[in-house]
Amino acid sequence: MVKDEDDDKISRPLIIGINASLTREGTTARNLKKTLQFVEKHGGKAKIIHLVDLEIFPPRGGYSKDGKENQPPYVNADTEFLFDELLAADGFILAVSVHWRLPASPAVAFLEKLDVLENKGCLLEGKAVGILVNYELEEGGVGATLMADFSDMGLHVAPYAKVACNFISSRVNQCPPLEWLLQNLSEVFRKEVDGFSWRLEALANNMMKEIKMLRHSGLGSKGSWR
Repeated sequence: MVKDEDDDKISRPLIIGINASLTREGTTARNLKKTLQFVEKHGGKAKIIHLVDLEIFPPRGGYSKDGKENQPPYVNADTEFLFDELLAADGFILAVSVHWRLPASPAVAFLEKLDVLENKGCLLEGKAVGILVNYELEEGGVGATLMADFSDMGLHVAPYAKVACNFISSRVNQCPPLEWLLQNLSEVFRKEVDGFSWRLEALANNMMKEIKMLRHSGLGSKGSWR
């Protein structure tokens, strides 16, 4: 029996990579791309979305529980695109850079937008999620906070699906001279990514296993947000 295209879509889990850093070409984006390559290696399909390419405005009117008392976060065409992609996927990996012990602003805007999906019936419940945190000297507990947030949304965090990447202090002694860093930063980043690959592959592989379990149990997509 020949499998048609629809069969292939059903059998291969789709994972969306959300790059929530301030650039589409930085170390966070590169690590996310490498992780998505591992998703494909382990039988899944992968797609990347750079939040800096989208106009995701801050919410207007507060966070009313039912989304009616005040208007929910402003939903424009880019937000509609983002919601449709998330709900069509089996799960997503949020890759975020840390600035001053806080997630970069695109990540905050992304989380605020997810209130719309929560207000319409916890539409992300049953999907798998991975977290990739990129930082320099201090992660600030961002990864743990994101795990708690996504757990409250009903998302499933697989084992080893939270990875925190330190691209400087783990390669050199504490506070290296600034001049040395400026001269050698690209090499430090390249070596750190290469040496960290096993963690990225573990994230991808365990997300795939989690999705298979969720599919078997009947969890996953809960319908349209519209």
